[in-house]
Amino acid sequence: MCAQGTTPLSIEDQNKLIHEVSSIGDADAKLKAIDELIRSGKLTFDGQIASLYSGRAQTLWEVYELHEADSKEGAELAEQMAIDSVLAYYKKAIDACVFCQPVHRQERAQFLHDVDKEYNSPYAEDMTFAKDHGYKETQQGFLLGVNYMGGKSDWFGVTVSPFGQIAPRYKIMNTDPADGKVKMVDRNLVPVSLNLFPFEYNQNLNQPTSHELSLSLFQMTSPLLINVTKLGFTQSFETPKPSWFYRPEIGIGWGFISVGYAYNFVFSKSDRHLMDTHMFVLKVSYPIVMYKN
Repeated sequence: MCAQGTTPLSIEDQNKLIHEVSSIGDADAKLKAIDELIRSGKLTFDGQIASLYSGRAQTLWEVYELHEADSKEGAELAEQMAIDSVLAYYKKAIDACVFCQPVHRQERAQFLHDVDKEYNSPYAEDMTFAKDHGYKETQQGFLLGVNYMGGKSDWFGVTVSPFGQIAPRYKIMNTDPADGKVKMVDRNLVPVSLNLFPFEYNQNLNQPTSHELSLSLFQMTSPLLINVTKLGFTQSFETPKPSWFYRPEIGIGWGFISVGYAYNFVFSKSDRHLMDTHMFVLKVSYPIVMYKN
């Protein structure tokens, strides 16, 4: 509550205060600043109050993890006390703003998932509630994809990766109790997709005996196609000696589809005239076996 006779801050100014405390790098200092802002009574809008409570819940867990080794309590007891405190502030956030509940219930569900406390908890109800209002979970799992590359020759093949992740596009909607209208609470407008250690096999469609293998450390395929660690070799049955290449790729993507350009640097000078230098790339990939975490 604002002190008597003072003018409440605008919603923009209140958001600015929240941003200032949220941007503090040191967890202990951030927690102290959040508590001071809570006591100040400068936040008067339900959404901003709920956001600050949610931020305090997240920061409480950061502080616990920072000082976990210093705890004088038993490890299991100290963790449970920290979890109970975090959940108490998530409940404050959920209760403070009816309109914002899908967001903060999803945050509470994500926290319970991350600390492996899904069972005997509000996890399932919270996640179902968030999904019913439009939230979509990040998909993680074993990735399978198909590739097309075009240059002097046409190539077609497959990609496999032990870990792929897609954060999909979504809009969370809820009814605003102030006017009874359905409005957007939160959104993720741009899907993000990435994978680790992708392994590719491609076949030359113009020369069926020619094929290639490659491995990368990491690649992003949406919203940008970025792969700067791709190393492999091309080989044919007529020329069994492998010709090694380095092939960075750049482009754009949307969800599980990406297109781009690849520059093919062939290590062997004698083989360069036989192979593509500039290539068009098309990739379609998605996690097909989902992981729990």
